[in-house]
Amino acid sequence: MIRVVIPEPIPSLNKGEKAILEGIRVALSVLGDVSLSLYSPWYDDDRKRYSNDVKLVRGTDFFNVLNMYSDAPKPFSKLAYIRRWGRLIWFSCLARMSQRGARFFFKDELLRDLSKAHLILIGHDGNLCCELFWFVLAGNIMHIPVAIYGVGAEAGAKTCFTGWNRKILQYALNHTILNVVRDSGTKQFLVDHGIPGNKLHLYPDTAVLMKPCSDQRAIEILKTEEVPLKKDIPIFGLIPVRGGVVFNKSFSNALNEKAKYQIRINFWTELVNHLLDKTTAFFVFLPHCIGPVSHNDDRIIAREIMQHIDKNRDRVLLIETEYGAQELKGVIKQCDFVLSERAHALIGAISVATPCMALAVEEDHRMHNIIDKMFGRKVYNLNNPDVEDLKRVVINEWNNREKTRTEMTALAPKILNEANEAALLLKQKFHAYGK
Repeated sequence: MIRVVIPEPIPSLNKGEKAILEGIRVALSVLGDVSLSLYSPWYDDDRKRYSNDVKLVRGTDFFNVLNMYSDAPKPFSKLAYIRRWGRLIWFSCLARMSQRGARFFFKDELLRDLSKAHLILIGHDGNLCCELFWFVLAGNIMHIPVAIYGVGAEAGAKTCFTGWNRKILQYALNHTILNVVRDSGTKQFLVDHGIPGNKLHLYPDTAVLMKPCSDQRAIEILKTEEVPLKKDIPIFGLIPVRGGVVFNKSFSNALNEKAKYQIRINFWTELVNHLLDKTTAFFVFLPHCIGPVSHNDDRIIAREIMQHIDKNRDRVLLIETEYGAQELKGVIKQCDFVLSERAHALIGAISVATPCMALAVEEDHRMHNIIDKMFGRKVYNLNNPDVEDLKRVVINEWNNREKTRTEMTALAPKILNEANEAALLLKQKFHAYGK
């Protein structure tokens, strides 16, 4: 049994994050019989949604996520930072000498699992930060291989590659067994900042490996939600966001946050009304994130948009029920088109060849580098959009959806093959460790 530990939180209420975890599980299957432990600060929520194949562990909140996700985050002092990460390094040194002694003195489930790990996996999604250094250092001390797998966040890295932080992040990337990055922008940024190109491997986001639910289950969900399933009524998926970079940075000319929120509601209402007039589609709001806290719940903004739609309201539906990541991907597969502000909903759509388009902002490098540059789908910025131009673009994408589907049907197998290649490379590096 190969014991793998992910010491970062992957919240199950964010279905994009959950899709990443499911993709990681598929990737790890090439190693053979694997036991996967995952740190969870939202233990009660996650244990309801993750299968028994994932062991959830509690322990030290190294990334301070519970504070960051609270309604009133508190400043994180340098002393608190040193104490928290110093705890990890002190434990690692003790575990190097005596695992039994380390587990006796540290009653921490996460630390205990780390000391028993055969592989530590870090850096999923946008988690490219200097804190990765501490887990790499801890793994090196305990002689446990560490892999950075599926990392991105070119924008976030810019704040890390300064002064001392730059040196420790360089150490981290140079002392892992493998660094898989998910977009060319992140790779080029790291090369420009002193990371050898041969230490970086560009592969698609691991979420593409998550299989959708069966077509039968997806159709069952659509029937339950009372979505019409007729050949002459195409299904148009809509995914506006509440929380995240697109939510925070769009409509930057707004005077304040309250005004910006109202502009977003008005914008989406105007766009949906236009699409209702210009198409015969049935529109379904597909919330792809409903937590881990309320201000990340996409259903809230979808409800408010719904309230402002008065014409053809019978052709618009909000799915309020929580479905799993695989179920949502299966529903997306049944859609004729998806318009989304959530990157992983689009990654899911692309991997099942559903025509799609992204609404993003200039600051969202993930959307531009993955959805546009890597997968060739349209990305439109909402920093200060020309709404009339956007309407024309969306209608044009809609009208050309069958051509797009043909192109994406040819692309999807290539994307999956490349993601599987990353898994095989991880296997190779893991088995070569220590030889």
